[in-house]
Amino acid sequence: NMFKIQRIFFTILRDESYVERNEEALAEYATYEKKQNGSYGATDGHHDDYVMARAIALYICFCEMDLPTIRKKTEATPYIRKVNTEARII
Repeated sequence: NMFKIQRIFFTILRDESYVERNEEALAEYATYEKKQNGSYGATDGHHDDYVMARAIALYICFCEMDLPTIRKKTEATPYIRKVNTEARII
């Protein structure tokens, strides 16, 4: 549900759990608004592609994925220090 994703996204940004560093995305944030019908989107003549991509990605990271773990060194795996997440391709 896009409303749920946007609500989580706004919370993440408000709590400063994510810092946006892309200038194009920041420009889109400045033109993102709540419409009269209650939906959200870019003002007329602007885009919200970065905003929506960030919202979906952060929702997945914060709500769907397990926290990353670091494998401990064992005799079978000498000095492996890789982060294991669902996003890692094996």
